[in-house]
Amino acid sequence: MSLVLVAGFIVADPNTGKTLLGMHPILPLDPATREDERLVGPFSALWYVIFVLPLFLFTPDRPMSRAAAPVKAGLTKLLRGAKDLCGNHRQIAIFLLARMLYADGLGAVFAFGGIYAATVFGWGASELGLFGIILTIAGTIGAPLGGVLDDRLGSKRVIGWTLALFILSSIGVLSVDNAHVLFVHPVEPKARGSAPFASTGEQVYLAFAILIGIASGPIQAASRTLLARLSPPDKTTEFFGFFSFSGKITAYAAPLAIGVVTAVTGSQRLGVGTSLVFLVGGLVLLQWVKPPRWG
Repeated sequence: MSLVLVAGFIVADPNTGKTLLGMHPILPLDPATREDERLVGPFSALWYVIFVLPLFLFTPDRPMSRAAAPVKAGLTKLLRGAKDLCGNHRQIAIFLLARMLYADGLGAVFAFGGIYAATVFGWGASELGLFGIILTIAGTIGAPLGGVLDDRLGSKRVIGWTLALFILSSIGVLSVDNAHVLFVHPVEPKARGSAPFASTGEQVYLAFAILIGIASGPIQAASRTLLARLSPPDKTTEFFGFFSFSGKITAYAAPLAIGVVTAVTGSQRLGVGTSLVFLVGGLVLLQWVKPPRWG
């Protein structure tokens, strides 16, 4: 919804002066100085304020206690839990490590996929906004489909197969440039000022990106399901805390690797391709996880 609002009513194409919906922006902003695109930051901040306010206004909370004791107790429990995880729950520890790797790769592909397309095809804010909307729709299709497959095939299989699809689709995305698809097949380059996704290269890129969007939902949902099936009932909440922690502690690693490789090689394609190392590493490590018979 936020993407539709921004791309449809605020951000204009510098060439036409109109938004994705073919109308003039509702705010008198200067596209030449990117005022409309720069407004996305404050818009996002306002969006968070509006939709988080109900949490602060209407959600009850317990009275505040002394700060020192709970913090100390929490840190102590965190260290004790990490020791218990590595010593007594090896399967979960291996899974969290695998998930940490492929989650880093997933995040990097989504973060840099649009940047790569903007460089290759010269996409502006309108094309990137439409691209984001399409990927969001693809993700909403993939998530319930993954739920059905999870019930029938098991969480580990769903993660493995959709992660393989994600990896192949990511390679497909990287196989496209302005004059080639599948690395070597020549196509007509995108004409300057043409409609969004009018060239063959853009269409092939979009097709692979839609597969990435479809695969991403099951990967993330089935990962949570697999952890729930692996965790002892009395440890579920604690291990989901580690699940969230492992997804953030190294979130910088894949983007950092992409930046370093791009700077060293001068190739954005090779740089973004570094994310495949994290994805493949997570997929390989996942094979060592032995879920319950029903998982």
